[in-house]
Amino acid sequence: MVKETESKTLLDFGCGKGEQYTKHFCHEAWGIMPTLYDPAVPGLDRKPDLKFDGVICSDVLEHLPESQLPAALDEIFGYARKFVYLSITTRPARKHLPDGRNCHLTVKPPSWWMNLIGLRSISYHVSFL
Repeated sequence: MVKETESKTLLDFGCGKGEQYTKHFCHEAWGIMPTLYDPAVPGLDRKPDLKFDGVICSDVLEHLPESQLPAALDEIFGYARKFVYLSITTRPARKHLPDGRNCHLTVKPPSWWMNLIGLRSISYHVSFL
């Protein structure tokens, strides 16, 4: 999608510690270092104040409670000018939170997620695991 849209700027929304870039250099194939943003990681928790050609959000949405998903999707799509790439797991995680809940707080089938994502004005691709 980066090459198809001739994107020059990217945001990884919910990037974790960003080691996929700083240690594994997965971005080199794109020729662009994404801006890294993760509200739960000190140092990467400052919200961007601009738009990006593309937004990547992988292994994030299923970790949010269902009630927070519409706002999160609005925020993600609000950062994008050309495309959004989402990767969402549709099965329970192997890990659990300290309170005993599964780390994947929202486990739904692909059709549910596609309905939630709905018709957006930005091109998007969703990968389900």
